Amino acid sequence: MVSPFARLAEDDWGLAAQELYDALKPVIQGSRGLLRRVRAIDEEIRKSKIAAAKSKFVGLNDLTGLDEKINDFLKEVFSANFECQQNIYYNFVPHVEALGDTIKVDEPFRKVLEFLNDPSASGSLEAYRLNMIVARILNESAGQSNKSNAGSAGEDMVAAVLNAAGLSQGKDYRQQFKSHKGSDTDFVLPNVNDYEDHNVEVFIATQLSTNDRARLASSELKRGGQQYLVTGNGMEVSKKGLQSIGSQILEVYRQDNIKLVCYGPEIVRERSRLMDALKAKPHNEELSRRLSYLQTHAISIEEFARKLQSRFVSSAPTI
Repeated sequence: MVSPFARLAEDDWGLAAQELYDALKPVIQGSRGLLRRVRAIDEEIRKSKIAAAKSKFVGLNDLTGLDEKINDFLKEVFSANFECQQNIYYNFVPHVEALGDTIKVDEPFRKVLEFLNDPSASGSLEAYRLNMIVARILNESAGQSNKSNAGSAGEDMVAAVLNAAGLSQGKDYRQQFKSHKGSDTDFVLPNVNDYEDHNVEVFIATQLSTNDRARLASSELKRGGQQYLVTGNGMEVSKKGLQSIGSQILEVYRQDNIKLVCYGPEIVRERSRLMDALKAKPHNEELSRRLSYLQTHAISIEEFARKLQSRFVSSAPTI
């Protein structure tokens, strides 16, 4: 029987491609797959770059211009994530080869590697289709990886802000606080034991770039303490601005007294946009209430840091 690998240029190449896809997917993906091993090559470098960027905020004395500093910080985080992801997309096969004898690659992937690294095969129909099969598998994994990195970047952003305010993890605040109700909360202050909701003074949820997903943060923010949603909307690495968050969600936040922490210039932009819109539609209730919320409940990153500093840091300067 002719192998699916040899049939990629034949009339039944579609069936052969599916057979190869089914065979290669478990080899590449999964908890013990090659993708995890390849990603690990760059993971320590990625983590060290992010840690170095975050360390700049530990004990930061001057909070002036913190919004722009956090904007620059997130660009560094995304650069580190981007480099790692690019190696997955465009340098996967050489990275697998670099693992050498540290892994055992059985058929059919050994033949795939040999074929893709054969200069005489480049440009052939088989090589093209084989590359597309591998790319399809990698792309299916990339979405989840990107979501994970974005979630981590949001938490890194808040941690950097808290560190800049003079607060330390494990001493002043806790991450991934567990409660009897709802989802785990990204950050709580002060540092208390899980399930001690009554001792929490501040609940903080974060979403790096949000639209209607902002409603999901409500399950993290518990009643009894001040509630904040910190978002990167409007920053250079974000694909969304405050305009993307629905007015109905902001109305729920108003009713629950949830404060929105955002990039300062983006708050100014959205308020200005709403004021211009109200000039054309002065009696529009939705626009009016949206603007009212952003005027009373939206604060910049710098203002947020100063509020926490004055409340939780005994040596904080008087403002």
